[in-house]
Amino acid sequence: MFCLQTLQTFAEESYYDKVSSVKFGVVVKVRMALVLLLIFLLMNSGVFGQDWNVNYKDNSICAVKGSTVNMSCTYRYPQQYNLTETLWINKPIEIKSLKEYQEYKDRVEYIEDRQNKTAVLRLRNVTENDEKVYYFRLITATEGQRWFGQPGIQLNVSALQVQAPQQVLEKETVNLTCRTTCNLTDRFIWYKNGQALNFHSNILQLQSVRSDSGSYSCAVRGQEHLPSPAVSLSVMYSPRNTSVSISPSGEIVSGDSVTLNCSSDSNPPALNFSWFRGETFLGSGDTYSISNIKSEASGNYYCSARNEHGSQFSAALTVNVMYPPKSVSVSISPSGEIVSGDSVTLNCSSDSNPPALNFSWFKEDETSAVGSGQSFSISSFSSSFSGRFYCEAQNKYGSQRSASVSLTVKDVGRLVILYISIGVIRGAAVIIMLLLIWRSRRMKKRNDTMESQMNRSSPRHDRRKACDVELSEPVYENVSSVKFGVVVKVRMALVLLLIFLLMNSGVFGQDWNVNYKDNSICALKGSTVNISCTYRYPQQYNLTETLWIKKPDVDIKSLKEYQQYKDRVEYIEDRQNKTAVLRLHNVTEDDEKEYCFRLITATEGQQRIGEPGIQLKVSALQVQAPQQVLEKETVNLTCRTTCDLTDRFIWYKNGQALNFHSDILQLQSVRSDSGSYSCAVRGQEHLPSPAVSLSVMYSPRNTSVSISPSGEIVSGDSVTLICSSDSNPPALNFSWFKEDETSAVGSGQSFSISSFSSSFSGRFYCEAQNKYGSQRSASVSLTVKGVQRSASVSLTVKGVWNILYVIIVCATIAIIAVFGLLFLLILCIRNKRRNNDSKDSVQKKESTGKSSESGDGKDASIQDCRDKDTKEPEEDEIQYASITIQNPATEDKSTSQEKDLSVIYSSVMIQT
Repeated sequence: MFCLQTLQTFAEESYYDKVSSVKFGVVVKVRMALVLLLIFLLMNSGVFGQDWNVNYKDNSICAVKGSTVNMSCTYRYPQQYNLTETLWINKPIEIKSLKEYQEYKDRVEYIEDRQNKTAVLRLRNVTENDEKVYYFRLITATEGQRWFGQPGIQLNVSALQVQAPQQVLEKETVNLTCRTTCNLTDRFIWYKNGQALNFHSNILQLQSVRSDSGSYSCAVRGQEHLPSPAVSLSVMYSPRNTSVSISPSGEIVSGDSVTLNCSSDSNPPALNFSWFRGETFLGSGDTYSISNIKSEASGNYYCSARNEHGSQFSAALTVNVMYPPKSVSVSISPSGEIVSGDSVTLNCSSDSNPPALNFSWFKEDETSAVGSGQSFSISSFSSSFSGRFYCEAQNKYGSQRSASVSLTVKDVGRLVILYISIGVIRGAAVIIMLLLIWRSRRMKKRNDTMESQMNRSSPRHDRRKACDVELSEPVYENVSSVKFGVVVKVRMALVLLLIFLLMNSGVFGQDWNVNYKDNSICALKGSTVNISCTYRYPQQYNLTETLWIKKPDVDIKSLKEYQQYKDRVEYIEDRQNKTAVLRLHNVTEDDEKEYCFRLITATEGQQRIGEPGIQLKVSALQVQAPQQVLEKETVNLTCRTTCDLTDRFIWYKNGQALNFHSDILQLQSVRSDSGSYSCAVRGQEHLPSPAVSLSVMYSPRNTSVSISPSGEIVSGDSVTLICSSDSNPPALNFSWFKEDETSAVGSGQSFSISSFSSSFSGRFYCEAQNKYGSQRSASVSLTVKGVQRSASVSLTVKGVWNILYVIIVCATIAIIAVFGLLFLLILCIRNKRRNNDSKDSVQKKESTGKSSESGDGKDASIQDCRDKDTKEPEEDEIQYASITIQNPATEDKSTSQEKDLSVIYSSVMIQT
């Protein structure tokens, strides 16, 4: 109504204006179009009843993951509408309350004060999935009258994260940083192993002592219930407090199983342990086990613990093995032959721990003991005591009996006859020799006397005769005496030679002998050993059996009778050449004993054991090497054994033979040297040592970044960057950086961006780090290539709705303006035609007025100037009448008629 009244007023006033009818029509139509356009713009601006507004307190909020967020706003709406509902949304196209989404169930709370027109969205336990734009929406009872406020509140969710190296050397300074993408001004709280520390900066600096190792986390003051994930800090140091313990504790008895444990305090834990007894290397590993301990294992044991930062030796632990008596033997005092009436003492000796204190004496074929004590004495030995005696030594861990010894009274008569015979022979030999000497001297004296007599009594030629005559007989006498002396001497020599030969042939003695080729043999575990000897025995005895025995042993029996030697022992003998060989297959540490060869004859008591025997030692090959070594360091791998082997060694890596034959393998520690190493002896390749692993440690190499998913990145996509590297040990500390930014943008092997936008575009790179160094990757470029294909995701880009709103408003105004201009153009064309018709009508009226003016037509008249033949006006067309005004000159001529003159208006018809 207001608009209609305004238009009517404009029409009435225009009649008083002295303007042409054409100009009046154009002006009215232009004014009317401008009024309509003004009304439209005012309606869109809220002047005409649409007063909608939502004002947010914050454009964006950054919250810590897991916390509760309050998003608040104030609002305004036209009072003529009845507000029925308010709600919060995060998808302008899919307009649905947050409470209707399953992921927001029980986490959303609406707080509203309609009197003060304030609203709060309270969102609990926020996560990264809640990173969206949130809008407040108003709904009224009038259909189509609703509103939601732009541009909304952008919620960003950040998790607290402790950035720290996983490992640090002792006494090094280390910084732990509490990181978050939110710009927090609150004071931080640090925790170690769940206990709060008195430190409130976002950087915690430590001096790296052993006690600093632990689990660290941080939180924001006021949100202590939302700490960051804990990270472990490990302070590395060399072994300390290295010690040896034994299990089980208490006394150790021979045959027990004993385990020695090496322990130390180090970080990382020591993995390389070496065991020693005195100066002898025993083996490696944190434990050293002896399954069937022997007395020989007694001694001082200690270990060495080593990690990559150093090593330490433990104090010595004394192992004292208790064992029952062994090597029990009997000795006879005095030694030699026993004659009836002699005093004889038997002494029993043994090796035991503790020493044996209980000794018993026994005589074979008698059931009860004949004596006790370490010695057994017979003051006056007689034939009734003859027999085989043995002793038994005992301590609290067991007992053992000795081998039997034979006590026999020798026959005195036989000895007397033997001694007399020898005495007679020797006496006769002495008498014969004396007689020969006496006779030779006598003959010499006689010859000297006769020669002197002859020289004095006869002349020279007569003496020659006399000599020829007198000496004829004595010559025969001298010759016979000489022959007699020679014969006696020869016989005496033959008798002595016969006695010597008889003694050596066994008539007067026992010719027993066992000669071993080696005194000791050292063999590799699992190999075959040949133990050989030659032997000799008295020929008057008949050799019935030969065998091999082990010492110490209570029962002297063949090795073939023992279960543990079954199918492993082989006897090889050549009685013609008197050689014997013991072949022992698959030797083990339990075979470390003394082995003796024994001969048994058909004559009772005539047997012999070759002592001392051959000592067999068994050794296992072992590779001694560190488990870890730094790249480019020189490392020696040693093939160790207690045997003195002169054979060439063979080295293996991962089961493949290497062209190296010394007992020490030296490497320069490159990455390819990592592997499993073992060694063997040439000729016994089937018996390699246990393999040991060598790991070459090096810093990260070939660090690179990959993008997932690959291909073009569209705004709103989820993008993950993955950092990979080659290192030993594997890199566990990764940091992410964006070029042209000084601080890290993330950590971990992967870095994710849940909703990518142009603000994230740039070049990213990662840095991989282990305890030996770090390396950064080449940079990769992340760029938004296009618009997101999914509407629900694209709406998360801030400002899109504002742009759409402006475009819609501008398009609406442009369309209205175009239609308005077309409407005005059509009106102008029609009015131009109508004005032409009006001019013709006016001319006709003027001619008619002149004719009436000459007669009775003195009054001015206003008539309808429309052509009678004009068609009826179309609907909604505005019709105006022609206006005729009387000439003022005529008015002067007739003053009498001026009083009665009246103005006549034609009706103005406006069809609606």
